[in-house]
Amino acid sequence: MEHLCPKCNTALTKCITTSTTGKFSAIKLPVKYFTAKESSELFPYVCSTCGYTEWYVEKPENFK
Repeated sequence: MEHLCPKCNTALTKCITTSTTGKFSAIKLPVKYFTAKESSELFPYVCSTCGYTEWYVEKPENFK
């Protein structure tokens, strides 16, 4: 799915982050028991024109 910058309508570029574990994740609240069905890896998308950044989960369907 292509994400567009809400400020200048340029296509956002999917990026990665660096951390001690190598990835960021989002977990659905309330946290009962951590499972793959209630979480998803989180990625920043950056606009190459203005620098605006948004975060998107890889599997949004896991939050239904």
